[in-house]
Amino acid sequence: PELHTAGGLPLAQVVDAVTEGFADGTAAAAAQGRTIRVTQLLTAMRHGDRSGEVARLVIERRGRDVVGFDLAGDEAGHPV
Repeated sequence: PELHTAGGLPLAQVVDAVTEGFADGTAAAAAQGRTIRVTQLLTAMRHGDRSGEVARLVIERRGRDVVGFDLAGDEAGHPV
C-alpha cells in the first residue's frame, strides 16, 4: 500500500479501497454463477520507513481481507 499513498490516502484507506474493489469483483463473479475468493498480501518497501505501519495493518486485518505480509525492494544495504 505504500506506493499508493502519493495522492494523499492513508495506508488503511488504500487497503480499504482495494478490499472494496475485490468485493465488487467477487459480486460480479457471483452474478455470473462463479464463486471466487480474493484476499490481499500487503507489501512493505525495504527502503521505506513505513514497514511497521504495514505490518500493523496486516495484524489488524488478518483472516478477513488480508492474509500475509511481504518485504520488497533492493536488498543491498537493507540486510533485515
